[in-house]
Amino acid sequence: MKFILSFLFLASVQVATAADDRSSQSLDRLAFGSCNLQLLSQNYYGTIQKFSPQAWIWAGDAVYTDHFPMFMRKLAFQKVKKSKSYRSLMASTEVMGTWDDHEYAANNQGGEYKHKNKTKKLYLDFIGVPAGDIRWSRDGIYWSKTYGPADQSVKIILLDTRYFRDKKQIGKKSQDGFLGRDQWDWLVSELLVDPAKLTFVVSSSQLISNQEGQDDSWSGYPEERLRFLDLAAVSQSHIVILSGDRHYAELAKIDHGGKTFWEFTASGMTHTDKKAPENPLRVDFALRKRNFGLVDVQWDAQNRPQVTVSAKSPKDGKDWFKRSFQPN
Repeated sequence: MKFILSFLFLASVQVATAADDRSSQSLDRLAFGSCNLQLLSQNYYGTIQKFSPQAWIWAGDAVYTDHFPMFMRKLAFQKVKKSKSYRSLMASTEVMGTWDDHEYAANNQGGEYKHKNKTKKLYLDFIGVPAGDIRWSRDGIYWSKTYGPADQSVKIILLDTRYFRDKKQIGKKSQDGFLGRDQWDWLVSELLVDPAKLTFVVSSSQLISNQEGQDDSWSGYPEERLRFLDLAAVSQSHIVILSGDRHYAELAKIDHGGKTFWEFTASGMTHTDKKAPENPLRVDFALRKRNFGLVDVQWDAQNRPQVTVSAKSPKDGKDWFKRSFQPN
């Protein structure tokens, strides 16, 4: 873990900061999803709402607007927001999110996209970020929020894997070509200086899965993937990763630095792929049916969290798969 000492040094010299936002309300249930083609039916959000999640998280590709001019990109976001069932979900549930390539710019694009700040405004408007929120004033859309009392605190970290990405660093020994230096400094502070008891890290690209040829993900930046795992291993928080992008759902896990890290991918709200690539870190199977993710948190008598994840059908809420685990 060659980065641990540098992480601890950064944590020691930075001023301890709170999360970007904080709520005294406990967080017991959240839902998330990705890969939503706006040209298809947007009437399934009532299925999500019936599970009463306290938060709905877009994990990337909320719409598909590759190479769209800005006015058409805005119309795509508006089409989702005009859905009666989505409006009902927004009225009953806190909505947040991060983007991936298809609503950010176009397939596989990163920091080179010259209109990214115009898209940023459209996206923050789409998820309802209020004026004065820190995301309006800093680069990218990364953000965090902590819920509940200290002994049962839950933090949601939304990573931005597009705005800072330097595609020239793919496959090289890059330390910040994927997230960018400022986001890395912020992430170190979130996980070391101000850790919650349980943290959900939302990444639009799969993080644990390390599949050859998947350069448009953490796999294309292996040094940064290792850097994240090293950081997570020394954090006092129990960390679970939530991701999208892949057009299928799966659960994966990896042992690193004396801990076991779980990643729940929920992807394909309106469409899925017919095949899923092999993943040696996959638990059980890859689900190639339309899905969204539901995550429940419970606490034992020693205030240790247990997490239950389930991939559900947007049509009727049916469980495609369900798994409980205790993150460490």
